[in-house]
Amino acid sequence: MNRINGFKSAIIVALTFSLLSVMILAGCRKKEQPPQTPPSEQQKNEQEKQIQPPPPPPETNEAVSPPAAPGSEAEGNKPANIMKPEGQEKTGALFQGRKLPGSAQQNTMKTEDLTLDKYDSITASEDKIDFINEFSSEHPEAVADIAKKALSDKELDVRVAAMDAFVGSEPQGPVAMEVLTKAIEDTEEEIRLSAIEACDNIEAPETGKILARGVNDTSDAVREAAIQTAEDKEPVVRMEVLKAGLTSNFADTKEIAVSALADISTPDAVDALIPALKNADPDMRDNVNSALSSMLSQEFETYEQWSTWWNQNRGKLDDTLSEKE
Repeated sequence: MNRINGFKSAIIVALTFSLLSVMILAGCRKKEQPPQTPPSEQQKNEQEKQIQPPPPPPETNEAVSPPAAPGSEAEGNKPANIMKPEGQEKTGALFQGRKLPGSAQQNTMKTEDLTLDKYDSITASEDKIDFINEFSSEHPEAVADIAKKALSDKELDVRVAAMDAFVGSEPQGPVAMEVLTKAIEDTEEEIRLSAIEACDNIEAPETGKILARGVNDTSDAVREAAIQTAEDKEPVVRMEVLKAGLTSNFADTKEIAVSALADISTPDAVDALIPALKNADPDMRDNVNSALSSMLSQEFETYEQWSTWWNQNRGKLDDTLSEKE
């Protein structure tokens, strides 16, 4: 009996020890976990913001296309987003209504702004030159009009730009002749040379007056250019220029004119040479006598002798100064 009671006591002790062990182990695990504190007011606000739906997009008048379905053709053709440099999207707004100097203004000039009245409001020479070039490109039919305005400018560079555009456009008409008349009277040789060059591209009898003015110019280069340009003109224009050369104040020009008329060798050339025998310059008279003798196979010395013979025989000769059959 005592042995049974002892065995029961041992079992009780063992169970008690096991229970205490489990309780101690559970307490240790509970201590390892940090205590949970209630969330603060700031944390609550942040959590509420995160769960709030995004605000609706602002109202706009532009029609919004529905989003393309994934994998559709519209979505496949959608260009990739390209990041613009900072401030690039503001460029147009910054320069809108602002005058830009030089070539920048030329690149931003609108076609509707390229009017003759617009030129009058420009003050800087560089801007005037840009305007002349742009206007001439956009309105080739009105190059003579802008050149006429620009030739009154005191700056040579502006006048040169105007004549460059004028010569390149091959203008015709009354305004073109006004430009030539103004240019041939310019104080600068470069502008007067441009006037002679322009005559080469203008088919009008009035160019004879410009070239005739050129053969009496103070510049050797202008006189030579006028004579050369006249060679390719119609006979009436060339004759007008050579007649002016015979009365020039410059010996070289008179000599060139006599030689050119002798080469033409027509009745009109003789008509032009005989009055030149009245010239006060003896060298000039000798040159004319030599030219007439070569053309008509006659020998005379004075104006009266040549004039009398010519009046009697002009009708007997053809356009090549040969006797008519």
